[in-house]
Amino acid sequence: MDKAEDAVSDGVNAIQTTEGSFTEINEAAGSLRTLIADISGAAEEMAESSSKVENAMDEIASVSEQTSSNAEEVAASSEEQSASTEEIVNASESLAAMAQKLSTTVDQFKI
Repeated sequence: MDKAEDAVSDGVNAIQTTEGSFTEINEAAGSLRTLIADISGAAEEMAESSSKVENAMDEIASVSEQTSSNAEEVAASSEEQSASTEEIVNASESLAAMAQKLSTTVDQFKI
């Protein structure tokens, strides 16, 4: 009978050990579920942040393109102004020469 009692006692101990192991496995699975949920949340946040960064980069590219376009317009306007200034200088020199010629011609008619 002692053998039967020992076998029953060993069986009870084995069941308790197995129950403890299953409890640990269940707790580990719960921890894994929590970690997976945290990782999933972090991945969603990263995706959202990535989208925001992408939008910001698109805006920066758009502003850069606009700035480049504006700079080209300013450069073209500067060239036009320079050409206009040169034309004014040439016209002024021509007018000065004409005025000098007119003055010389008028001086010939003085009595």
